[in-house]
Amino acid sequence: MKWSKCCSYPLLTKLLVLVLLGSMLLASILTLPRKCESPNWLLLSNQLPAPKSPRTNLSHESTTPKKPTRSPIAKASSIPPITNPACVSKWQHLMYRKPSSLVAIPSDLALALKSYEEMHARCTQGKNWGATFYNPRADDPCRYLVYVEGTAGLGNRLLSLASAFAYALLTDRVLLMDPRGHIPLLLCEPFGSSSWLLPKDFPIWDMEYGSPKLGEALSAGLNSSRVLLSLRHEQSDGDRQFYCSAVLGKLDRVPWIGWHSNQYLIPRFFTLPALWPRLLRLFPDVSLASTHLSRYLFLPNNELWERILRIHWSYFACSGKKVSLQVRLHARQDTAEFYPPAFSQIMRCLIGNLILPNVTRLDQHANGRIKPLSVKLSQSRSKAEMAACKMTTSVLVASLQMKYYEELKGLYMNNPTEDDTFVRVHMATHDGSEVHSLDQSVKAFTEIWLLSMGDELATSSWSTFGYVAQSLGALRPYVMNIRGGFDKESLTPCFVGQSFDPCNHYPFLGQCEGETPNSEHTQWIETHIKPCQDEGGGIQLVQKSSSFL
Repeated sequence: MKWSKCCSYPLLTKLLVLVLLGSMLLASILTLPRKCESPNWLLLSNQLPAPKSPRTNLSHESTTPKKPTRSPIAKASSIPPITNPACVSKWQHLMYRKPSSLVAIPSDLALALKSYEEMHARCTQGKNWGATFYNPRADDPCRYLVYVEGTAGLGNRLLSLASAFAYALLTDRVLLMDPRGHIPLLLCEPFGSSSWLLPKDFPIWDMEYGSPKLGEALSAGLNSSRVLLSLRHEQSDGDRQFYCSAVLGKLDRVPWIGWHSNQYLIPRFFTLPALWPRLLRLFPDVSLASTHLSRYLFLPNNELWERILRIHWSYFACSGKKVSLQVRLHARQDTAEFYPPAFSQIMRCLIGNLILPNVTRLDQHANGRIKPLSVKLSQSRSKAEMAACKMTTSVLVASLQMKYYEELKGLYMNNPTEDDTFVRVHMATHDGSEVHSLDQSVKAFTEIWLLSMGDELATSSWSTFGYVAQSLGALRPYVMNIRGGFDKESLTPCFVGQSFDPCNHYPFLGQCEGETPNSEHTQWIETHIKPCQDEGGGIQLVQKSSSFL
C-alpha cells in the first residue's frame, strides 16, 4: 500500500531514480582500476586552456613548509601542469614512464638550455636570412649550425640531430633546421618562442653543395664564411680533422657551419680535450646524455602525441607488464626478411630472461586440464577482469616484417603459459621495406615512442632505431644477437645493455698531431668510454659508478 502511494507521485519517483543512478555512476568511477581509466582526458585537444598567468602554473603557495626533496627521481616524477598547449607531450610523457626511468635534468644543463634558448631568440628574430648567409657582418656575435637532414633511416637522423645540438650547445651556436626534411614535421618546436626552422627560401642548396668541406676549407686557410662538416660513417682525412682541438678552435670563427651526418657522435665528443670539461659539467651521469637531449629535442607534436596515446591505451591499458620488442636484421640483404633462426633466437632471449613466460602443451598443463579464469575468480566479472589485467603481459612488436608478430601471437594464442599468465601481442605498422617517405617517418617515430614507454625493452643489435627508444625511455635494453652469424647454439641469445646511451659506430679514434689528453682525462676515458657490445669498433658512454653496473 505504501509503495503504491509512492508511485502515485511520478515526479518524486523520477527524482529517486536519478539520485540512485547518479550514486551508482559515481561509485563506479571511483572504483575504476587505475590502469583502466579512460584516457580521454589525456588525449590532446586544441581546447586546452591557456594559462591565465605564469603564477597559475606554479605549485600552489602555502604557509606550511615543505619537506625538502633530495631524490632526483622524486623531482622528475612530480609532473607540473601543462604550460605550453602547443606541445603537450613535453610534460605528459613522464606520466607513461616507469618510476626508475624518471630522471631529473642536471642543474648545469638546465641553465645551459635556458641560456641557449635566449641566444636562439636573439639570433633568429627579425633576420634577413639571405643577407645574413651570403654577407655575414663582422660585428654580428651570432654563429649558426644548419642541420642538413639527409636520407638515412630515422634513427640515424635523430641521433645525428642530437649530436648536432650538443655541438651547438657546447660552442654557442644557433641550431637551425633544414626546411626540406621530415623531422620538423614530427617534433614540437623545442626552443620556446623562437623557431629553429629555416624559411623555405633559405639557400639551403648553397649550404649543402656550395660550401667547402672541412679538408678543402683548411687547405685554403679557412677563409670561407661557411663550411660543410661531413661526419657520416665514411669520412675523409679532411673530415676527420674535426676531432682536433686546433681545428675546433678555428671553426669557432666561421659564421655558418653545415652539419651532414648519420652518426651519434657524443661519445666521441667526450674524448676531445676541448669539449670534455664542459660536457662533464652538463652530463655528470654520462649514460644519460642522450636521454636528456632526446627528451628535450624529440618531443612529438600534438597530432602525433595524440596518435601515440591512442595506440598506447589501446594496446597497453590493463597490462601488468609492458614489453617492447624491436626486430631488425642487419648484415642481411633484406633487413625486413622473416628468418626462422632469428625468431628462435628472439624467443630464447625473451623466455630465457623471463621477459615473457614459457608455453606448455595443453596435455601437460594444470594436470591435464585448463583452469578457467572464471573458476579461479568467480566472485564477479569486474574483479576477474581486474585480476586478468595484473596477469597480462602486453607485447608491442616493431618490425618491418609482420611475420615476427604473427609467429609470436600464434605461439601465445594457441598455447597456455607455464605460469598461467596471459600474453597479448600487438603491432602498430608493418611496411615490409624501408622507403624513407614522410608517412613511414611518422610511423617509425610513433613506434620509437611506444617502444620507449615499455617496462622491458628488447632491441636488435646495431639498430639506431632501438638506440633512440632506449634513450627516450632511459631503459637498459636486452640487445638481441640477430645481426648475423648467430645460428650457432653456443652464441648468447642476448645480453643486457651496459648503458642507456647509444653506440657511436664509427668514432674514428686517433690522436691529432701534437695533441695528447692529460692524465686525468685519459683515466676518465678508460673508466667511462667502453667498446660497444654490438660493435667492436664503436664506443659507448658508461656510468661505471651506477648501481646497476
